[in-house]
Amino acid sequence: MLNQIKTLRNKIINIPRQAKATIIFILASLITRGLSIISTPIFTRIMSTFEIGEVNIFNSWNNLIYLIVGLSLSSGSFNIAMKEFDDRDGYISSILGLSSISAILFIIIYFLFEDTFLNFIDISNFLVYIILLNVLLKPSMNFWMMRQRYEYKYKKMSIMTIISSILSVGLGVFCVIYASKNTNLSLANVRVLSMNIIPLIISIYLFITLIIRGKEIINIKYWKFALKLSIPLIFHSISKQILDVSDRIMIQHFDGLDKVGIYSIIYTLSSVSLLVWSAINRSIIPYLFDVLSEKIKKNKLKKIVNTLISFYAITCFLLILFAPELISILATDVYLDAIYLVPPIATGIFFTALYNIYANILLFYKKTKMIMFTSISAALINVILNFLFIPKFGYITAAYTTLFTFVILSIMNYYLSKIIHNGEKIYDDNFLFGISIVLISVSMPVILLYDYNVLRYIIIFITLLLIIIKRNDLLNIIKELISDNYDETL
Repeated sequence: MLNQIKTLRNKIINIPRQAKATIIFILASLITRGLSIISTPIFTRIMSTFEIGEVNIFNSWNNLIYLIVGLSLSSGSFNIAMKEFDDRDGYISSILGLSSISAILFIIIYFLFEDTFLNFIDISNFLVYIILLNVLLKPSMNFWMMRQRYEYKYKKMSIMTIISSILSVGLGVFCVIYASKNTNLSLANVRVLSMNIIPLIISIYLFITLIIRGKEIINIKYWKFALKLSIPLIFHSISKQILDVSDRIMIQHFDGLDKVGIYSIIYTLSSVSLLVWSAINRSIIPYLFDVLSEKIKKNKLKKIVNTLISFYAITCFLLILFAPELISILATDVYLDAIYLVPPIATGIFFTALYNIYANILLFYKKTKMIMFTSISAALINVILNFLFIPKFGYITAAYTTLFTFVILSIMNYYLSKIIHNGEKIYDDNFLFGISIVLISVSMPVILLYDYNVLRYIIIFITLLLIIIKRNDLLNIIKELISDNYDETL
């Protein structure tokens, strides 16, 4: 027994530092997301659908405004700058200065046109103040975390991420329960404040630390470098965010906040599989980049991607099959009427996987303008479809427009990746799109099975049996991914 423990310990110690860091980062992300999901049943049982709708509309506007005001400085140019410049402290403090100037200008504009702004986004002044604090302070945390990832310093970042999540979720639950006993308090405001206060305190500390360590706020050379690479990705990031949140904003406008609350909880449930995809995508990227750099053969990548995408498709299908039970655990009977949203949303989430694996090829070749084009096109399609159909058919339509949009986004990235690689196949495209068609074909009829539990449980049993039979293929792929060295430049 002791020898087995020593052998396991040695294997863990000998895992390459880059691979070990990646695994820890993924686990920290899973824990953070898991805590959010675990706390959902508490909030859905205390807060009304209207109040949950308020919180989700805040999150939508907060993320969108943060991307615009933050100039997308934490994506695109950051990792390249970490490789390009020796003075990493100086670079980070200077772009923190740039993001702060942008945030201050936005704050000034807000106070000059406060009434117009509030009428446009339709949330309380209190919630806007939290957004203003986020756009000013949160970049410090993002820059610090991105540097930790780049340098594979997984210990500090993982500890900070997990502790911050535990404190935020714990404080949120405590404050909402306490506030529910006081009818004068807005539960939406309490929850938003409680889930932002810990990250904001950490951000203040990091803001001061990064400025002192870098010793410069204005550096025109660094600013030009960051903006040149980030500006194309600003439009991509904004478009991607619009694609993610436009359904909720339009549901608020046409159907009211209570429907936003219902839709958001169902969307959260349907996107639980993203926990799995986040880990899969991060593990695929190093292999893909090695293939494109001609370090390994393409057939190896095809086998890995086929296995992992198949596993992810089965995960999405199981989530759809288990929807009634998951809603009973995470929410209340109020949300059961919207159970029929799960199949189209969960299937749409699967297509983000196809979008990602083809977009990764464009990212390798630094074709950020192509990525921007597909994101803007998809966002426009989604907004137009929601605008046309939500007023006529209600908020349920948003689930199907989301599915359609992600299918189009996947197809666009597929064709662009082929063009950029001279028509050469990187993946087994026929297999991947075959899996997609199969998933759509078997997922949509599940809507009819929600009233026939015995038949649904039989299908669940067969699906789980299939996973057990094929488990060795998946485990072997995982072992390959963990055992290989990750190139530090990726």
